Amino acid sequence: MSDDKDVRRMPLSLRGAVQIDGDGFDFRVDGHGFTWSYPERLPGKPRKIRRDIAVLYVGDEAEKQALLLGEPDIFFTADGYRLAPLV
Repeated sequence: MSDDKDVRRMPLSLRGAVQIDGDGFDFRVDGHGFTWSYPERLPGKPRKIRRDIAVLYVGDEAEKQALLLGEPDIFFTADGYRLAPLV
């Protein structure tokens, strides 16, 4: 099981990665986010930043499906997270 130190150590080990200050964690390279805290949205409740769940940017739908199918106890997807091209 990863802890808070692991969540920060792993992304920061990548070349050019920086952490952006905020309520949760937010890691970027050249201004593009690749890992951040999950903003949980439950009906009728305000958004809650979950530091125990990380959102990971993936390259394409095949990569996303490989994670979901390969380790379904660890990875999940949520409505609102769709692949978008980097600009």
